[in-house]
Amino acid sequence: MRQQYEAVLRQENLEPVVLLTGILRVYVEYALSHPNHYRMWFESSRLRREDGSLKMAHGRLEYDVFQAWIDRIEACREAGMFPGRDTEALFQILWSRVHGRISLRLQHPEFHWLPVEEHLATVLDLPQGRS
Repeated sequence: MRQQYEAVLRQENLEPVVLLTGILRVYVEYALSHPNHYRMWFESSRLRREDGSLKMAHGRLEYDVFQAWIDRIEACREAGMFPGRDTEALFQILWSRVHGRISLRLQHPEFHWLPVEEHLATVLDLPQGRS
């Protein structure tokens, strides 16, 4: 997943929301194609802040997957998206929406789910206002 993230982030001249959607797509597709790894990752990992960066650790491995989300959310805010919204609150809202939808898809694979692109469009459709 890290390589796929980096490939998205290396793309230049893309709108911040396109980059955010790209890394969310990688995250969702990885989770859905590696369900056991995704479940294990969440059941046995821990979050922590270090030097202003959000890290997720699993054993001795550390990931900065969510810091990439936070950085893209901040870039979107700087571009005028999500006015009046706090970056940390937006991250938590997006993460809970994405994780919830992934978990439901994994738990109920027979249900007729929205395609990933449509799913992400609804995840990013945040109501305006204060968080």
